[in-house]
Amino acid sequence: MTTRLTQVAITTRKIIRYSIYLVIVLIIGRVLFTLGIGLFNILFPKPPPAPTVSFGKLPKLPFPEKATTPTFTYKVETADGTLPKFANQAKVYFMPKPSSSFVSLDSTIQKAAGLGFNSEPQKVSDTTYKFTNRDNTSTLEINIINGSFSISYDLAVDPSPLSVRPPAPEVAAANVRSYLSNGGVLPEDLTGPTSNVFLKIQGQSLVPAASLSEASLVKVNFFRKSYDEFPAVISDPQESNVWFLMSGLTQRENK
Repeated sequence: MTTRLTQVAITTRKIIRYSIYLVIVLIIGRVLFTLGIGLFNILFPKPPPAPTVSFGKLPKLPFPEKATTPTFTYKVETADGTLPKFANQAKVYFMPKPSSSFVSLDSTIQKAAGLGFNSEPQKVSDTTYKFTNRDNTSTLEINIINGSFSISYDLAVDPSPLSVRPPAPEVAAANVRSYLSNGGVLPEDLTGPTSNVFLKIQGQSLVPAASLSEASLVKVNFFRKSYDEFPAVISDPQESNVWFLMSGLTQRENK
C-alpha cells in the first residue's frame, strides 16, 4: 500500500512539473511568435489595397487660363531641404446633401425646445426659422435642412451676463457640450481639441482680455476631431466655425 501511494505521489509531481514546463514554453512561444509576426510586417509590409475609383476620376482644378505663362523660380525651404513623402493614394468620401422632409420643421422645433427655446417658430426664409427665449433676450436661428444654427443674446437690453466672472475654459467647454447634448445637437466629431479667448467690454465692443480675472466672457472654440488620421482644416487655424461665448451666471438660460 505504501509503495503504491509513493508511486502516485511521484507521478503527480511529474505531471505538475511537466505541466508548468508546458505552460512556460507556450507563453515564450506566443511571445516569440507575436514578435516574429510584428518584425515580419515591418520588414515586409502589406501593399496598400488597389484603389477602387468608385466615384471616377476627380475633375481638374479650374485654373484661369492666361495667354502667357510667367516663369516661376521655386526654392524648397523645409527642415531637411526635401519635400515630404505622400501616400500614392488617398480616400475619397461621398458627402450626401441633406434634404428637407415633411417632419423637418417638427424636428427643428424639438431641437429648439431642447436648447431652451419654446416659442412659436418665425419663418425667416424657406430654410431658416427663428425662435425666441421667453425668459431672456436670446434668439435662435436654425436651418431646418442642414441643422446649422446660431444663438445670439442682446447684451444691450440685459447686461447681467457681463456682471460675473466667466468660468474656467475647461468648465465652459464641458457646459457647452452638456448643453448641446441635452438639445440633441452635439455631433460625434465635435470632440476634438478646444481653444479659448478671454473677452472684456471696451466701449460697445468685446476685446481680448489678458486673463480670466479681467474677463467678462470666455470664448471657446470647438475643433472637430481628426478623421482617419487627417485633421479637419479650416481657413483660420486659430478660429473654429463652432464657438460659444460663456458667462459666469448660474442660470442655464443666461449662460
